[in-house]
Amino acid sequence: MYDQLRVGFLNSALEVSEFSEGGNLVVMASGFSPVGDIQVFLQYINGTARVGEDVGVEARSVTLDRETLSAVVPIFPLFDSLYEAEREFFTVRIVDVVGGVIDPERDTATVAVIDNTFLSVGGFVRDTSEGAGRAFVEFFIDGTNAVPLTLLFTATTTSEGAGFATAGEDFTELVDVPVVVEPGGLFPNVSITIINDLITEFPEQLQYFIRTEMPRIDISGRGRTFSILDDDFVRLAFNQMLATVSEGDGEIGFSLAVVEGSLGVDYSLNVSSTDSQNGGADAGSDFIPINEMFVLTFETTTVSFAITIIDDEVPEEAESFTFGVIPPQIEGLGVLLPEQAVVVIEDDDQLRVGFQTTTLTALESEEIVNVQIVVSGPSPPFLQMKWSSQSHC
Repeated sequence: MYDQLRVGFLNSALEVSEFSEGGNLVVMASGFSPVGDIQVFLQYINGTARVGEDVGVEARSVTLDRETLSAVVPIFPLFDSLYEAEREFFTVRIVDVVGGVIDPERDTATVAVIDNTFLSVGGFVRDTSEGAGRAFVEFFIDGTNAVPLTLLFTATTTSEGAGFATAGEDFTELVDVPVVVEPGGLFPNVSITIINDLITEFPEQLQYFIRTEMPRIDISGRGRTFSILDDDFVRLAFNQMLATVSEGDGEIGFSLAVVEGSLGVDYSLNVSSTDSQNGGADAGSDFIPINEMFVLTFETTTVSFAITIIDDEVPEEAESFTFGVIPPQIEGLGVLLPEQAVVVIEDDDQLRVGFQTTTLTALESEEIVNVQIVVSGPSPPFLQMKWSSQSHC
């Protein structure tokens, strides 16, 4: 008869990393020197970590060294390229001992497998229009997750002024909305509500962020932006598209106004007159050309201007010229402009034409009698007359 040895684990906890070579559990006996070999039988119990998937084992039993009364149980991790819980666990238990007894206080060891797989996740939002009502978030993941991923999505704006969307006016703000991605599943649908404010504006930018409190996840697209394109059109119109004026009037007044819709930004434009190819009026001779800049705003929706007509004191046919609006090149600002307006200039310069004398005496022997015609008034560019004679009894 001999005193039995008590056998158990020297280290009851062990951590191994997927990228490491692994580690060892140590089985040790305490008591008197053994009479023969002491053999220890082991059982591996799966937990969140699984033998053959997350961790590998070599020994199902070990024999203690007679001098040290110990033996090592090698544990090595298996790299599976899956994003998992940061630590997964399984247990090793001593189930039988030949040549000794199991120490009930040291019969179990816990092994933690540290996951080293990093994921890259992110998302993007395409430019949208007010009329679309919503902007949809498209998420992506680079890698494979074996556990649910929780991403937090925020849509907001951190800047103010022209070109930046305003929460509550242009969109409904989202703050840390959870997006859960199940293993092997599709991303859930996340949308941002876009508000149609019926005001013509510049394309406005909205910022969005993705973050997570989970470890080992790289976020792509922090603080990215997308644009809300305005789909509200404003229509401008002149107060009249065809006007008739006399040279003697001196000038003619016009106005340009917003007649449909609303402007939410300052809108600068030029009113410019040009020679008419068919109308005949010449800039500088018949009218003073106009090329003026005006600004339309939300409060100032009408601008007025006048075009000066030149009295050239030359009798002419009625002449015309046109003028129109030259808009700024602003992408995404929906403004419908009027066509060119036409101004007809009627001449007020008249010529008086008559004979120099109304009575003329001639002899029958004279073959030709000269009749003189006189013109009073401004010089005409060209004058053609017809006359006839008749006898009096």
